[in-house]
Amino acid sequence: MNTVYFSNDRGKFGNFANLVEMMLAQKIADVSVYDQGEVSLSAPMAFANGVATIDEGKTVYATAMRESVLKEFKRDPATNTLTLVREISVGEAPDNISVAEDGSLWVASHLNLMAFDGHIKDASALSPFQVYRVDPATGDSKLMLENDGSLQSSVSVAAPYKDKILLGTAFQSGIKVCPL
Repeated sequence: MNTVYFSNDRGKFGNFANLVEMMLAQKIADVSVYDQGEVSLSAPMAFANGVATIDEGKTVYATAMRESVLKEFKRDPATNTLTLVREISVGEAPDNISVAEDGSLWVASHLNLMAFDGHIKDASALSPFQVYRVDPATGDSKLMLENDGSLQSSVSVAAPYKDKILLGTAFQSGIKVCPL
């Protein structure tokens, strides 16, 4: 597959415009596709973020942080057009997506965006998180881990590996390895 999907997390630029977009959860960010030199935009959403594909690129998933959902799209291989299939609840502010060896999706979600913003301004401020496991066949999501931020603050990615889960953050160096 010579196709890459990526998110444009914001549709507006400038501090005030970004603030308005986030506060009103405007659906002006998007998932875009780069395919053999051409870029096209699709799937407008409120603060698009993590993107993952399964089924050899036939299914595309994207988190919409300000909509609190993981969106599942079917991809037309001829045009790369995305058609929304369903929205899956995965916490308050879902961030990145990992695909496990068993095909399940793992989504890190910020539990409180105000705390997340506080952590941006002060690294010692805790930012709580949740980690969800999603079954792509059914769309069922299960909370696998929740923490007040004392384990690892501002967790933005969770990736399972054997009987462990690897946690990465938006602003701290290193990863945290935890038992499942």
